[in-house]
Amino acid sequence: MTERPHLVSVFLASPGDVSNERLQVEKTINEMNIWLKKLVNVQFELIKWETHTYPGVGEDAQDVINKQVSGTYQVFIGILWSRIGSQTKRADSGTVEEFQIAYKRYCDDPRANHIMFYFKDKPIPPSQIVPDQIAEVQNFKKKISISKGVYYREFNESDELCSLMRIGLSSLIADWRKNKVLQLITEREDEDEGFIELMEAAMENMKAVKQDTERIVEITQDLNKVWEERTRDFDRAKNFDGSINLKFSKTASNNLAADFKKYVTKMEEAVPLFSDHLSKALQKSLQSVIVLGDYNYKFGDELRAFSNILESVEKHLIDSQKSNRFFRDRVANLPRLTTNLNRAKKSVTKTLDAFYEEKSTMIGLITELQTFLQKYVTS
Repeated sequence: MTERPHLVSVFLASPGDVSNERLQVEKTINEMNIWLKKLVNVQFELIKWETHTYPGVGEDAQDVINKQVSGTYQVFIGILWSRIGSQTKRADSGTVEEFQIAYKRYCDDPRANHIMFYFKDKPIPPSQIVPDQIAEVQNFKKKISISKGVYYREFNESDELCSLMRIGLSSLIADWRKNKVLQLITEREDEDEGFIELMEAAMENMKAVKQDTERIVEITQDLNKVWEERTRDFDRAKNFDGSINLKFSKTASNNLAADFKKYVTKMEEAVPLFSDHLSKALQKSLQSVIVLGDYNYKFGDELRAFSNILESVEKHLIDSQKSNRFFRDRVANLPRLTTNLNRAKKSVTKTLDAFYEEKSTMIGLITELQTFLQKYVTS
């Protein structure tokens, strides 16, 4: 008989300037719930004031919210960026007050709820800058770190936040299972993926990542070769007296522009595959460790092997960032010869900038996952 899933309530606290992040958090939790239920019979319930409160009377609106959600969750997630929020009668903002309530619960009983705080570090648009609000956010960040002992994470884009949350929440469930905080069922009617299948999937995706990386390197090397040919075309465009033949130079410039466009098209196909395969590898490895709670022993050797692969991939990504930046700057510093070339240059630099940021995000996630895996790798 299939038992009801173990429900873990997650309260989301934030001001209105991170509304997109709130939507992405909900989407991420919904996605996690699909495989969490199958793997370990756990489900997250996202608690938000928008969906879990109703009109009432109190000292103020925040007081009504506090009374309706306080004590109903096991995980507190806070997100701040450019605004601390509107002041209440008891705190600097509703988000701050919600954190204070969660922190008091934690102090009274560390098992009562787990606190996870995230700060968005992306530059703030000038139209959204309110100096006092920004200062309040920075003061709050410093205060909870120094006086409350809160370990927080920073992110730039919502995708990065979601990936950090997947790792954080997965780590939490794994720890709770390991420490018997969650009493989960070990037998189910349906046949779910086990540790071995999940690790095999993680390994297969890592192999695909290697192939994707090799493909991206090949694409860039091919462009470099063509670029050398175009450079010789520019040299041949010079007249005997050393002056530039404008007609030949324009042809060479437009040919290089066409090469750049082909490069962008190929990169737009290759980079998403690289990101997708690496994301799946990280997710499958997280799922595999969560499943370890179903067994009485650790798969230390398998996890160590995967950890070594991650280390190799991380090193490659870090090393490639320098060459990525060098190649990007080389393109950007080309002279503005024709409209076609200028537009193609912008397209290439934009593509390389996006790839650089994607790799930076992945490096951070791999580092986070490595820290998580080390708890399960036997010495």
